[in-house]
Amino acid sequence: MYPLYGASQDCRNRINYMMCYFCSPSQVIWYKEPDKRVHICSEFCTTVFEHCKEARFEGKKIAILDLFHLFYRIRKAEQMEQSEQSSAQALRMQPSFSLIQPICTVRPNLVGNAQIRELIRCYHNHGYTYKDICGFILFTHHIIISLRSIKRIVKSLGLTRRKCRSNLEDVITKICHLQRNGYEHYGYKAMWNHLNTQCGVSVSQENVRLILRAIDPTGVELRKRNNLRRRQYISRGPHFIVHVDGYDKLKPFGISIHGAIDGFSRKILWLKAGPTNKNPKVVANHFINYLTEEGRLPRLLRCDAGTENVLIKNIQIALRSYHSDSMKGKKSVSIGRSTANQRIEMLWSFLKKHFTQFWRNTFKDMIDQNILNNTDAVHLECVRFCFLPIIQDHLDSFRQTWNIHRIRAQRRGELVSGIPNVLFRQPILYGATDCSFDFPCDMAVLQDIQREYNTTESSNLLRGCTEDFIRLVELVANQRRENFPIPVNAYQGKELYCSIITLIERFY
Repeated sequence: MYPLYGASQDCRNRINYMMCYFCSPSQVIWYKEPDKRVHICSEFCTTVFEHCKEARFEGKKIAILDLFHLFYRIRKAEQMEQSEQSSAQALRMQPSFSLIQPICTVRPNLVGNAQIRELIRCYHNHGYTYKDICGFILFTHHIIISLRSIKRIVKSLGLTRRKCRSNLEDVITKICHLQRNGYEHYGYKAMWNHLNTQCGVSVSQENVRLILRAIDPTGVELRKRNNLRRRQYISRGPHFIVHVDGYDKLKPFGISIHGAIDGFSRKILWLKAGPTNKNPKVVANHFINYLTEEGRLPRLLRCDAGTENVLIKNIQIALRSYHSDSMKGKKSVSIGRSTANQRIEMLWSFLKKHFTQFWRNTFKDMIDQNILNNTDAVHLECVRFCFLPIIQDHLDSFRQTWNIHRIRAQRRGELVSGIPNVLFRQPILYGATDCSFDFPCDMAVLQDIQREYNTTESSNLLRGCTEDFIRLVELVANQRRENFPIPVNAYQGKELYCSIITLIERFY
């Protein structure tokens, strides 16, 4: 666990304005002041107070992260003195709370080995607040930095949020381009978020709202009429329950989608397009990749009774059988109707508005123009060859935009609101805890499982196409597969599709 962010008063008198969360409530005492009530751990406060003078903090205002860093060094030194004892004894002698236990053993580094200034620039450009940035740098990159330092670095980098630095004509041009390439169903808030975080455009929400009303009044009116009634949903923290399901709205055109979402944070864990989502090994490969990336096991896996979920169900049960909680083993998988899988169905409703509708209209227009015959296997192979890379890029963009957008507070219900990435990585800020579990085996076993399910046919397909079709394209185009062009938008994909179909028809 970690302390929340804040600032302390003069440590010569007392340590105030602090909030710490620990595993055992009996070790937390109340400390009252006229205007504030805070949690303080007696051991933490006493230790920090005794070492303030040694750390030369006397007479200064100390940020809570500085106190945490000091306490971390003190506890680390105490643990090193007991290094001669066995690991089992050392674990038993640790206190029942911890200030340095990470939420997850493996954390993806969003920007690799970039310096602290580039980290701050990256998170700031994604729309995170100063406290969110401070939390990411602490929890994900294990770097301690104060809020004041972050604000100073942001100012030195010339990063602003309120000033619109982009030219209005450029903004209008970019919005028109996005609407022609699959973003026509975005509302002004979703469009504003995408522009500022994905396109490098600095513009206010009000300007985006006015531009959309001017260039697409019909779409604005249609979005205003959409009212969706949702059921209440309660989750205790990240990895409490992970929802998995397939999405078949583009299946008539040869493309299937599979995804997963965390129930607490609403963070999209994976969103993959391919030739099928019904092959159990393909679904298992997605699940194993997620486990390898996170380094933890979810408490509960929610899926339907389809045969494509047989392997992930067995993997989850096998890995969770060695834990001691009430949901271990077979109870760690929840099987039910796909329509009752609430979280993932909610995601599909948003995906339909922001992604699916555009591609369904594109393919239906091709059918109406007699360009595409979706009953012909060769045509479907060609659709995957030309459009699958574009669709996967579109899905990746949707996933990234979704994971950094701010979820509004609900009028009814007990769901927390915030940014999915922040909710997922920093649940303690919202009174929740990470509900994941350690692996009962080493990573080598998981890698063996991963290799087993990476040998499927679909995982080795180029652009989701069979080897016979790739050879056919090489033959009719007189070009090696390494030199095949990769379209970047729907228009280029359609041109490439028409060219390949024409060559195939001439060949036969």
